[in-house]
Amino acid sequence: MTPLRKRFINLLEAKGFAKSTIGIYVAALAKISAFHNKSPLLFTEDDVRAYLLHEMKVEMLKPKTVNLYRCALLTFYRFVAPEITIMKRIERIKIPHTLPVVLSREEVEAMLGTIKNLKHKAAMAVLYSAGLRVSECVSLRISDIDSDRMAVRVESGKCKKDRYTVLSHRALDLLRAYYRVYAPKHWLFPGQKQGSHLNRLTTMPFGNLL
Repeated sequence: MTPLRKRFINLLEAKGFAKSTIGIYVAALAKISAFHNKSPLLFTEDDVRAYLLHEMKVEMLKPKTVNLYRCALLTFYRFVAPEITIMKRIERIKIPHTLPVVLSREEVEAMLGTIKNLKHKAAMAVLYSAGLRVSECVSLRISDIDSDRMAVRVESGKCKKDRYTVLSHRALDLLRAYYRVYAPKHWLFPGQKQGSHLNRLTTMPFGNLL
């Protein structure tokens, strides 16, 4: 790991950025640096524009992903080199507003029927029943489930605000069946590594949703 990358990671950690966000930003900076074969400290405004245009027109990435690269650069210069102002005139790409696809109850049941792993099936049931983000679902703790009230406590979710959401009878039944078999201790959906929870980027079936 280069000293510059280590410094960037340390600054992000000191500012309280989530590990997943840090990983995404660092990977984005590494990709851009490899594209131009030079340090981001040496980038020009034209370098940044050329890369973002390449990702859009050649790699055919979605505007949301390209904006993520832009955000990674903005954050890097903000914390590591505030004297560099090349991002000042590089605007965020506008994302067309589209309505989300909402699955019917029958479609959700059909999808759950294709999942054989009980842990994954319970997690997907909670995800759809409670209307959670994938990252929120995989990081639930056992204490976040209130079975008497059929509710889920989501801690520091979107906008950094805790909230409660509801569970369906179907999701609660699957959770109880899952708990009897797996008996999780802390995380509701523990990962393979001891003391960790499921990883939203690598664990099926979540990978197909991102």
